Amino acid sequence: LDRVVKAAVDLRISYATKFLEAARQTVEDGSPMIRPIWWVDPDDPNTLTIDDQYMLGDDILVAPVVEDGVNKRNIYLPKGVWVSTSNGEKSYEGPCWLKDWPAPITVLPYFIRQS
Repeated sequence: LDRVVKAAVDLRISYATKFLEAARQTVEDGSPMIRPIWWVDPDDPNTLTIDDQYMLGDDILVAPVVEDGVNKRNIYLPKGVWVSTSNGEKSYEGPCWLKDWPAPITVLPYFIRQS
């Protein structure tokens, strides 16, 4: 458990500037820090039906496992080029579904949209 907590804290620290950028945008224009994925592509009908993924700002998509005992999940990436740090910086062109993405309890699936 200590290892999992340490990894989560380290991840948060490594993205502290992204949290601050999202908070600054919230103050400037009222956008929520944590956003539904339809926020970045409201014309994509797939984004309107997904309620178990979210965005941190406009460029970080988080897809946590929300079911007990599950260690993989399907992930939808809206338009853009997305990079996952959990598989060697491989990039994916959205919109697309990633089927059966590995998501053990020790890994938080997330993707960074490239500009």
